[in-house]
Amino acid sequence: MGQDVLYRTGGTGRFLSDGQIDFKGRISGDKQIKLRGFRIDLAKIENEIHLASQKLEGAHVVDVAVLPRQRFSDKSTFLTNNRELVAFIVPDKSCTKTEQQWIVNALNRTLSHDLNDYMLPCGYQFMDSLSSLISSKID
Repeated sequence: MGQDVLYRTGGTGRFLSDGQIDFKGRISGDKQIKLRGFRIDLAKIENEIHLASQKLEGAHVVDVAVLPRQRFSDKSTFLTNNRELVAFIVPDKSCTKTEQQWIVNALNRTLSHDLNDYMLPCGYQFMDSLSSLISSKID
């Protein structure tokens, strides 16, 4: 009503008969979150981890999922300011703890040049495979 600017926010909705907007949610497949006041695209971080791992000697990342997780220090509230990013990594071969630590250090070193500090994962979890739903989406 009286506004002539539309923004591409990644949200979906519809106009009601009284002119108000009924917000339905984010576009399917969108992996943007808001963390500590910053809008972050988790898919971009996952892609950067893949690219950074290709530069490593030895094990490479086959699959990765980056998710916001609540900090362990305060489980009473789930606020956006109380979360941190964790990368769940599936390497192409089995790695020892020493190799895993080397991979994490190398990834952090490379990612710190390509991503802002608030986009860097605070933790890495090595897994044999990512859990998926029947629809092949990551669980």
